[in-house]
Amino acid sequence: ARQKEYAKGFQSNSGAMFDCIIGAIDGLVICTLMPSLEFCRSIECGQTNFRCHRKDKNGLNFQAICDHKRRFFWVKMKWPAATSDYMAWVTSGLHHALENNDVKKKILEGVTIIGDNAYVKRMFMATPLKGVHGGYQDAYNYYLTEQKVVIECAFGMLVHRWSILRAPLAIPTQKVAPLM
Repeated sequence: ARQKEYAKGFQSNSGAMFDCIIGAIDGLVICTLMPSLEFCRSIECGQTNFRCHRKDKNGLNFQAICDHKRRFFWVKMKWPAATSDYMAWVTSGLHHALENNDVKKKILEGVTIIGDNAYVKRMFMATPLKGVHGGYQDAYNYYLTEQKVVIECAFGMLVHRWSILRAPLAIPTQKVAPLM
């Protein structure tokens, strides 16, 4: 019932009347101080993996899915910041459950989550089409992106509401995920 509610909500927000979207996914780097060498050795992960060079910050990759009202209904945070959104997603339990949806029935048939091009198109994941230069495909990308912006807004609201997230968290790395 909740998935049908989310699909109707996304449909009412969609200029293209997409009626099959139940959530938008993306990743956010939660900034932290560089973890200690001892901690990194204990989890068998190098310190440089916690550095997101694209954003020039240390931290953890926070993956989240929100509904049409910008409410998070799935979050996972167990990867260093240098982990791509794609790698974080495909190594998550939810991804595995959706891959085996015939058995686990986590998602209704015919509905999808939407993500940006960091993710890969699957039966349960819609992403923008690549190499599009106009026409219906360009319109599809426009309207899909129009719906995906809810996750960006949800992240903005999260950081705005919890101002401690605007600066690197000065707590031990292993306490960051429980805090979030």
